[in-house]
Amino acid sequence: MKTIPHHVCGVIPPHILDRVAEHSAGEAADDARSTLQQMRELERERMRSFVALDETATAEPAISTSKKRRSVYDAQHQQHLPGKLVMSEHKPRSADVEVDEAYDGSGATFDFYAQIFARNSIDDRGMRLDSTVHYSRRFDNAMWNGR
Repeated sequence: MKTIPHHVCGVIPPHILDRVAEHSAGEAADDARSTLQQMRELERERMRSFVALDETATAEPAISTSKKRRSVYDAQHQQHLPGKLVMSEHKPRSADVEVDEAYDGSGATFDFYAQIFARNSIDDRGMRLDSTVHYSRRFDNAMWNGR
């Protein structure tokens, strides 16, 4: 059974970025337009990936443990995801503040789903929580791309 794909979701919704682009000047307007364009490109890429999925592919098997499985990647200001692995459960803390924030944020997300909903990660199947920092240039948003 094919599921309906989710859209790329950003922390700053597109309608707010549109307003910033329309009613600001200089760098703020340029950054908002750049972020909107990159989000559109990510959505197109995500949709191509969804269409290309083999409908007979099986889902990732459930993981019996409810341990955190976090990975943080560095895109090094490129647009290739996920990027270079820079932190995981078995790597030491990073000197990069954004890496540490992404790692801690995914841990807080895992804990929230475990404590509030008694779920094993966000999908209740032990899903890995992968994050990428330093995506592209002038991309001023955080987002969920569905993968």
